[in-house]
Amino acid sequence: MASLIQHYGQPHQLALRQIAEVLDGPAMKSGDTIGFRKFALRVRALVGMLQQLGEDGHIELQCGSHVVRLSKKLSHDLRATFRRYLYPIKKGIPSLLDFSEWLESELQIQEGEDRLERIEDVQEGSRQRKECQRDYKDRSKQLIILLGSAQTKSLPVKDRPPTSADTCQPQKNTKPYCPYCSNNLHYLDQCTNFEQLSKEQKTAWLRALIVAGDVLATIKQHSAA
Repeated sequence: MASLIQHYGQPHQLALRQIAEVLDGPAMKSGDTIGFRKFALRVRALVGMLQQLGEDGHIELQCGSHVVRLSKKLSHDLRATFRRYLYPIKKGIPSLLDFSEWLESELQIQEGEDRLERIEDVQEGSRQRKECQRDYKDRSKQLIILLGSAQTKSLPVKDRPPTSADTCQPQKNTKPYCPYCSNNLHYLDQCTNFEQLSKEQKTAWLRALIVAGDVLATIKQHSAA
């Protein structure tokens, strides 16, 4: 204690010096948890130092004017919270010990609220990610359906898969026709002349027939336009 007094001066002067350093800091704003934590730590350090000074330090701890000066750094709602804290347990002038104990309890409450907010933010972020994933899957399904529909429409009529409308329509009675013989006496699969062709000849004839059909369809489209 003698070393502290020799270095810093009398306990009262030491307390005033430490309080002046705390008061030199920025004013406390409502909701400033970081600033409130720093303020609480400096008050705790002041109380710990005065407790090491014995009887003289104890006198400074009971000095109500120190609490009044320090509480001016708090926002209005925090000062009201401190008064509500004191009301059921102390009717006299609050001491630095009372003030430090309240700062500790209030800091725990604020940090607990911050943890709850972080948990809620994590849960909200998780919910939003799930919704985004669900929307992405829904859009992917819609895109696959649209692509499949577009690809089906782009196929020639003969290559499109049958639909319910196609299967429900009655088949019309048509006469047999052989495109190889160009007559109505039989179908192509019943044509003896076509059967006499080799595999290569059949393939070449079918390709030529397809090309001719495409050319005819193009001519009809230009004529319709």
